[in-house]
Amino acid sequence: MSSTILKQKAIGGITWSLIEKFGIQVLKLIIGIILARLLTPADFGLIGMVSVFFIVAQVFVESGFGQAYIQKKEVTEVDANTIFYTNLAISLFVYGMLWMGAPAIAGFYEQQALVDLIRVMGLIIIINAFNVIQIARICREIDFKRKTKIALTTGLVSGVAGIAAACNGLGVWSLVIHQMATIFLTTAGHWITSKWKPALSFSFESFRTLFSFGAWVLASSIIRTVFDNIYLLIIGKLFPVAQLGFYTKAKQFQQLSSVQFAGAVAAVAFPVLSKIQEDKKRLKYSLSKFLTHSQAIILPLMITLIVITEPFVLVVLTEKWSPMIPYMQLLCIIGILYPIHLVNVQFLQAQGKSNLNFRLALIKNTFRILNIAVMYRWGIVFIILGEIFVSVLSLVINTFYTKRLICYGIIDQLRDIKQLIISSVLSGLIGYAITLSVENMYVALIVRIFVCLTLYILFQYLFNRRFFFEIWSLKENFIK
Repeated sequence: MSSTILKQKAIGGITWSLIEKFGIQVLKLIIGIILARLLTPADFGLIGMVSVFFIVAQVFVESGFGQAYIQKKEVTEVDANTIFYTNLAISLFVYGMLWMGAPAIAGFYEQQALVDLIRVMGLIIIINAFNVIQIARICREIDFKRKTKIALTTGLVSGVAGIAAACNGLGVWSLVIHQMATIFLTTAGHWITSKWKPALSFSFESFRTLFSFGAWVLASSIIRTVFDNIYLLIIGKLFPVAQLGFYTKAKQFQQLSSVQFAGAVAAVAFPVLSKIQEDKKRLKYSLSKFLTHSQAIILPLMITLIVITEPFVLVVLTEKWSPMIPYMQLLCIIGILYPIHLVNVQFLQAQGKSNLNFRLALIKNTFRILNIAVMYRWGIVFIILGEIFVSVLSLVINTFYTKRLICYGIIDQLRDIKQLIISSVLSGLIGYAITLSVENMYVALIVRIFVCLTLYILFQYLFNRRFFFEIWSLKENFIK
């Protein structure tokens, strides 16, 4: 694939992926607010208790095969069939384990209601197994337009279903209905719009080839997923269920602005970087573009979210959610660093360094264990403060190997986004300062959002003009 065509596909892919993430973000924000007003923190806490088990189970089901399919230079129909049947078999096994383990998990948390929740929600694992190869094919072809249309339609319909259930007094089960409807409709959409259908073929040679890469991806993903969600496990065990609800909701809002947008870029970055994995000059250029374009959106959003957290929570979610305010502000700092982590990890994956990623994951998550062991005794705020320190330390480790392979380390990466950092921080400080004396939370919320985002755009235009017009030129891809 020529450089020009690949660039066009990358820009188009990022554009449609961003449309998807932004649309889903808006839908999740609206739906999340409505559900938060209808339900209690304890309802969200119960879902938070079991979510870590489902997230880890899903990693097992995917088993790294999707990433291996995307990264492989040449793929066949046999490869796709092998992945499909392997994922399906694993999903059935994992669901069986969750079904049998449900009483033990409920006993661990001392919440008997979790048994039925786990056994019903576990069906998500089987449904999602049908999704893995379809998503991998979309990513490999950088065909995110179709994926975006499906995701937005699904998000709207499943959100309405969850809200309807909550209005009818189903409590925590309305969250289950929302999640299950999302997965089912997404999977159905991918299959209805896809030309690919599985054939009765399976190759052990294909399995071995894909698993040689996917095994390390699986191992790294398990470690990363467990430790990304271990705080849910610890907080759910050591603190009241409502406290877990506050933490879960705070993390959801932070992830809407950080993980969603970063994921949009990463979804395109991996297949693009895989296609140019032997050209170091193009790799460095592409990595820089992925980093700056993602941070151009995420940095101002995270800073603005930090500034508006208090009025947002009190006005939109009501005072019953006020304990989540410091959690959300601190988690936003982690959200700023997340895209840099993700881009560097995707680079190593695209280079075929899945075994290196696994070893780095072991090292980085050892720090997380130490953080929990030291900080839990002082409360959730200190656990999050420790996670910020761990995130910074992990970033140094991630970028060390990027520097070694293509001479693009942490100093170079921070230099590329320094204008974005300065503009975002200044905008946030000014937006907060001019509303210090404003007592009306409604006014404070509106003014802070307007000032922070307007000043950020103005600063980019005045002091980072070339990049401003580079981002502005991407608008053409939204109307194609």
